[in-house]
Amino acid sequence: MRLFSFSLKDGKLIHDPKGNIVAFVDGELVKIMYKNGEEIDTNKVSFLLSNDDAKLIEKINKIEKINILPALVYPEEERRLRLLQILGTSFEDFIYERLKGKYNIVKHPNIFKSLSKLTNSRNFNIPDFLVNNKVIIEAKVGEYNYHQIETYSRYFKYGIVAIPFSGNCRVPKFWQCVNNCVLDIERLTKRIDFYLNK
Repeated sequence: MRLFSFSLKDGKLIHDPKGNIVAFVDGELVKIMYKNGEEIDTNKVSFLLSNDDAKLIEKINKIEKINILPALVYPEEERRLRLLQILGTSFEDFIYERLKGKYNIVKHPNIFKSLSKLTNSRNFNIPDFLVNNKVIIEAKVGEYNYHQIETYSRYFKYGIVAIPFSGNCRVPKFWQCVNNCVLDIERLTKRIDFYLNK
């Protein structure tokens, strides 16, 4: 369980170590109250957000309407990391739900044995999805490690880096960057079908 203090500024909660409002967060459970013990309805509170956080929340809501209150309670840097994690998980779930009826799709397959514990070096051996045992899909919502994609391309000739909204990315030969997957999932399925027919 974590505890944070807030004060009100223009009707919005803002982190303040000397504030008279306290928020408790434990996993998905959030309780907000005045220091005198009077509870505050969590449905009626809003937080002072940076523009970046507001944009992340907007993107999350375009994919899926979920409870983001537990992430909002955290201080700004940790909040942003939690929102990015929610965005990434939501996008992965979005892709899986759209593809599972059409393809044989495996989530987080272990494509080769890793010796990272012995060598003390990081190995990328678990992509987001493997489709019909032929095409790797990596769902990316922000910066990504090209070396990770390159490693997967050594084991699977065909792959896709899927991006939820606009953007572009660098990919190895025979791989494709597919953007705007949330707005048009067919962009992704057409590329998968193209690779499966090769």
